[in-house]
Amino acid sequence: AFSGGDASPALQDAVLAGAAAQAQQSDAAAIVSWPASLEDARVWAGPLLSCIPGAAQLRRWHEESYVHPFVLRIGRLPIGYGELWLDEIEREIELARIIVQPSMRNLGLGRRFVELLLKEATPFGIRHVFVRVLPANAPAIRCYKSAGFHKVPTARTRRFNDGQPVLYTWLERLLS
Repeated sequence: AFSGGDASPALQDAVLAGAAAQAQQSDAAAIVSWPASLEDARVWAGPLLSCIPGAAQLRRWHEESYVHPFVLRIGRLPIGYGELWLDEIEREIELARIIVQPSMRNLGLGRRFVELLLKEATPFGIRHVFVRVLPANAPAIRCYKSAGFHKVPTARTRRFNDGQPVLYTWLERLLS
């Protein structure tokens, strides 16, 4: 559920449901329809994509043991999608593949979804949460910063980017 006196009714109705356990079959088709172009899909799901992912690809991502997928809903309507990537060896969690349905953007739902994902991450007992963002994705960087993330120091960013297909902006937040 959602709390906040100044939130719109749509925001107040937003709830987080585990995509793997509670998503309807139609969720995958809706989610993969949100990127309007291959470039949008690359910003969302990775710069090496050769096509916009389909529902089958989304389901394959969920098969990875470290991937914990979630859907943000208003009522039954999926309006956001994101994953927690759990790295038990490094004792880190990465927020990944976060996307909000285009007509629902700029309403604060991205920030709220990130906050809800962080709440879902808490039971893992891992304090370090990271997110990697393409440097040109200023709206995402603003969203993460508004949710309490800060840039990872330069030396660590270089280490994180070693072997990556692009030079990402890395952000971090510690959970309490």
